[in-house]
Amino acid sequence: IRIAQSIGIPVVVGGPDASTSYEKYLGWGATYAVIGEGEETCAELLQVLTGQTKIEIKDIRGLAYRNNGGIVVNPNRKLIEDLNRLPFPDWKAVDISRYLDLWKKKNGYTSLHILSSRGCPFGCAWCSRAVFGRTVRQRSAENVVDEMKALSNYYHPDSIWFADDTFTMDNSWVENFTEQVALSGAVIPFRCFTRADRVTPEMLSKLKTAGCRLIHMGVESGSQQVLNAMNKGQKVETIQQASKYIH
Repeated sequence: IRIAQSIGIPVVVGGPDASTSYEKYLGWGATYAVIGEGEETCAELLQVLTGQTKIEIKDIRGLAYRNNGGIVVNPNRKLIEDLNRLPFPDWKAVDISRYLDLWKKKNGYTSLHILSSRGCPFGCAWCSRAVFGRTVRQRSAENVVDEMKALSNYYHPDSIWFADDTFTMDNSWVENFTEQVALSGAVIPFRCFTRADRVTPEMLSKLKTAGCRLIHMGVESGSQQVLNAMNKGQKVETIQQASKYIH
């Protein structure tokens, strides 16, 4: 922020931390803080800053900024209901070869990320819900597989990392996803995240067929007392059984 300030460049911050602590970021010199989901707010803000629209800063929902020595917080912006209408990330905007080369050097293979859903309905005590709340919104399986194919065709990664909080949230979605992967021929080795109470042997078999090679399961503790204090909503026995299924 200090470097940007010194050469007169506006600074926009966003994400979970800035959504809950925007006063700190603005106090440190940030020009704007995006609260909640950033795509639509940032698009409108950039249009204002570049003179491409007649709306004003005060009209942009989900934005906080300094004004006359104080902090103004505009009304909240609703969550994006249809994630399919968002374009795929523009990987061409970064030097992807450097990213893949470094990943290969550190891990022995290349990997790219996909986010097929947003949010989580559970209430684990440590987790931030500043951006997505306790909601879950999923892209269609067809849309996700299209992104897998695009990444495969353009960059040929050795693997995909699904960064969803809980990739296996919806059994029917997972089943549709595995079917779409088979139909498209877009089988790429991938890893994902899950909860112990969201896996079954049948689901795991389908995921393996679709290319799943590694699952990160949110265990957190082997103590029921600690799990309860975390508001994890899991039984130790469930975690043990899910581990056996996964292996």
